[in-house]
Amino acid sequence: MITILSIPRHWMRNNGVRVLQWPSSSLDLNPIERLWDVLEDRVKKRQPKSKTELALHLVEEWNKTELPVLAKLVGSVPSRLNECIKMKGYSTRY
Repeated sequence: MITILSIPRHWMRNNGVRVLQWPSSSLDLNPIERLWDVLEDRVKKRQPKSKTELALHLVEEWNKTELPVLAKLVGSVPSRLNECIKMKGYSTRY
C-alpha cells in the first residue's frame, strides 16, 4: 500500500496535490480503499513478473482511471458519513 509517508510532501505541494487528514482506522469511510481494490484487480490480471513490472502496471492502470470514476468515489463521502452516523460508528456496508 502506498502511504502519505512514501511520497515527499514537497512534491505533492509543488504539484497541487491536496492531502486530507483521515483517521487510519476509518477505512470504510475512505473512498481511496475502493479505488485500491479496483487497481489491484486490474494489475493482478496483468500478472506482473517483478516489482518493476508491478510498479509499471500500477502506474499504467492508475493513468487509465477516468476522472468520473474518481469523482464518483469522492462524491460517495457524504453517504458514507451519513451511514456511519446511522450505525453509531459501527461498521458500515462500505
